[in-house]
Amino acid sequence: MRKSSLLIILFASALATGIAADTVETVDGEILTGTIERSSFVIETDDGRRLDVPKESLRVLYLEGGQVRLELLEGEPLRGRLVGD
Repeated sequence: MRKSSLLIILFASALATGIAADTVETVDGEILTGTIERSSFVIETDDGRRLDVPKESLRVLYLEGGQVRLELLEGEPLRGRLVGD
């Protein structure tokens, strides 16, 4: 059985939770808390659009293999791949 390479990044909203930290949960269930230093993520969506998504607008970012799904605080989720380093 192949183990999934899923990584879940949860962005804590200081306004909603009073927590000013980012949380990363690995596939093994390890919880890491700190600050993600990127101010935004560039995603190339499945329909070919290239979008620069500010970190502050993210609720959850899921990575699996080369694919990504972004759940935003407002609006529809985005699917595609991360671009850049």
